[in-house]
Formats: sequence, structure tokens, C-alpha cells
Amino acid sequence: MRAKLWIAVGCALVLAAGVLTIPSPAPSAVAVPQERATPLLEQEVQRREQLRIFGELQQLGPRLARHSVTIPAVVGTPSLPSDVAPPSPRIDPAGHGLIVSADGEVLTSAGALRGRESLQVELLDGSRAEARVIAFDPDTDLVLLRSASVPRTDAAPWAAEPPAPGMLTVAVAHASGHVAVAPVFVTAAPDADRRIRTTTAELAPGTPLFTVAGEVFAVAVGGSVPSAVLVAPAVARLRDRIAAGQARRGALGLTFQPIEGALAEVHTMPGVLVADVAQHGPADDAGVLPGDLITAIGDRPVTSIDEIQPVIAQLELEAPVVVHVLRGGQPIEIDVVATSALGLRVRQVPRTPVEDAPQALTLFDAEQQAAADLRPRSRVLAINGQPVRTVDEARGRLRRARPPVLLYIEDERGRFFRVLEPVP
Repeated sequence: MRAKLWIAVGCALVLAAGVLTIPSPAPSAVAVPQERATPLLEQEVQRREQLRIFGELQQLGPRLARHSVTIPAVVGTPSLPSDVAPPSPRIDPAGHGLIVSADGEVLTSAGALRGRESLQVELLDGSRAEARVIAFDPDTDLVLLRSASVPRTDAAPWAAEPPAPGMLTVAVAHASGHVAVAPVFVTAAPDADRRIRTTTAELAPGTPLFTVAGEVFAVAVGGSVPSAVLVAPAVARLRDRIAAGQARRGALGLTFQPIEGALAEVHTMPGVLVADVAQHGPADDAGVLPGDLITAIGDRPVTSIDEIQPVIAQLELEAPVVVHVLRGGQPIEIDVVATSALGLRVRQVPRTPVEDAPQALTLFDAEQQAAADLRPRSRVLAINGQPVRTVDEARGRLRRARPPVLLYIEDERGRFFRVLEPVP
């Protein structure tokens, strides 16, 4: 009897250990309503069944890969051979793209282009085709290319609906004649921007994702958070931009701030307030500064953000335009050369936060912070247009300042202006 008991205990321990070591499914960013909780063992059985299906799909890799192109990396001048230098590293592709129409349209991520607006793309057979950007959408960071040399028969079939969270999908790409197939699980339903979350961030920008039925439904967009954008709405949006004449959008590298509330008491003249200027962008190179009030672009007056954005978008690229600004109440004319939004997006590097500027919590009490919409760790970069670097310097300027006091702020929201209002 005791022997049977020990055997039963041993079996229970082995079973418990086996259950505890079974890998859990990928986390979901969106809770999926279920009628009942799925037991862990049942989830694992489902996943293993999908992986078995994936093993069978490996044979479909070459058939699915013909629907995509490879975007080669930008290669600099190769170094000369040396008997002491290490061998040159292998150059991975900059990304991939999906052939979306028989007219040679290719959908990809802007990150794969590295600023190029015309380039060669590589087909599955190793041949290369000239392609050029025909539309760029800064909101989704996606690009539509066109190439007359892409085979008309290689347009991919589209899935009617994206796979549900927890379903297996297949990432397929090729480079130098080699086809790579990887399993990718969907972890969340599409959000408002038509993006889905996936289980891997290792996919190059523009890599197509297929259902187990061999229909494409999304392309990877890269970044630290594994995600992909649904193909159908993305292509429709880009084609709409072409129809609206916004395919190749101009840019100056400016961030605008609405003039409302207390700011309207400071800026009484009509115009558009510049909140920030992109480093090394066209406006920065020309001398536009935060706090400038733009009153006209060329011969077109602007009084609101809704007015200025389409004017800039339609600027002729690489051609100078006069930007009319008010600075300290004085009119100034600045010659700026517009560039493409795609090229500017690629050149941008994240701005290093200013760590030595005083924080709001060292200068203002909680009521003052709330009244000016400041956060305790917001950095105060300037007071009434004068830069500040220390708490003592900032306090001195605040004592001498006459209301309204204009603060230039930096925090996780970006850079912007606030007015320090008196607290009753």
C-alpha cells in the first residue's frame, strides 16, 4: 500500500513539473473576450498544431517569396584588402517590400529606403529592377514604389480579414537567392491605426506577413515594438494621397503649437507659432527659431496650423521659398529650401534631452505647475526668450520678469511654450 502511495505521489510531481515547464503563449496587448478560460495544456496543443502546419508551409516559401522584393542596403566605399584588418561584415538588406499590383506597385516601410527616392530592388531570381517612390505617408511611415520591371504575375493575393490574436502567420523574404521563412504569432487585434502586434521584432522593415492560406495581410514596420501594418488600408491611403496631389510631400522641419488660452495674450498678431525646429533640417539651416511667428510662406498668408501644413506639403522640392516671420515683433524674411518629407524623416536623429536645465518642481509650486500645464520634471529651457541653465539663474529671471511670463519647456511631450499664470 505504501509503495503504491509513493508511486502516486511521484507521478503527480512529474505531471506538475511537466505542466509548469510548458512555455506560455505570447502575451496579448488587447484582451480577447472568451466564453471560457482556455486551459494551459489546451493552448499548448493548439500552438503545437499550428507549428506543425508551419513546418508544412516551409515548402511554400519560394512560392510566397516571389510576391516580395529585397531592398539592398546603402553600400559605401569598400575598404581595401588588408592582412591585419578583420574581414568586412556581411551586409544585410535594408529591408523588403510587397508587390501589391500588376502595375509594379511595391509597398514598403520608409525605414527600408534610408532616404532614397529612386533605387534598385532585387527580385526572387536575383535580377534587379529600377523603382521610384510615388507616394509617402508620414502618418503610417509607409511608402509606395513603382517599377516597370516587376513581373505582372507576382502581385500577392490579399487576405479578406487579418488573422485573429493567437493565430500563426508566416513571414517570408528573400535575399541573394535564399528564401527565409519564419513563424510569427499575432498577439493583438488591429488598433485605430490599423496596426497589429506580433511576437518578434527581428523582421526587417517591409517584410510581408502571410496567412497559413498563403494570402498576404500585413508588412512589418520595424522598431522596438514588434508590429505590422495591414496592407489593404495602407495601400488605399497611399493611393488617396496620390489622387489628392500629396504623393511627394514637401517639408521644412517645423513643429507648430496652437495659439490658444494664455498664449493668445502673448501672440496677438495672426500667424503660426513655431514650437520646435528639427535639427539640421531646412528651417534649422536657414535660421528659423522656436518662438517665431510665421505669417506667410512665399506669397501665401497663413494664420493657422490647418492652413500652413498643406502649403508646406505642396512646396516645390529643392527650390528656395521665402518664409515671413515675426520675431520679437519685428518682421523678418528667411530663405528656406524645402526638402521631401521622406528624406527629412530619414535624416532625423532623436534629440538629446537637455539635462542641465532646471526642472519645474525646483521653481514652481504644485498650483503654479497645474495652472501652466507643467509636469514636475518638465525642463525650463528659456524664460521670456532668454535661455536658463541653473535654478538660481531661472529664479533671478523670474523675479525680474513682468507678466505675462513666457516659458519654453521640454519634457516627454516635446518642446513647447507655456505662459506662467498667477495663481489666485
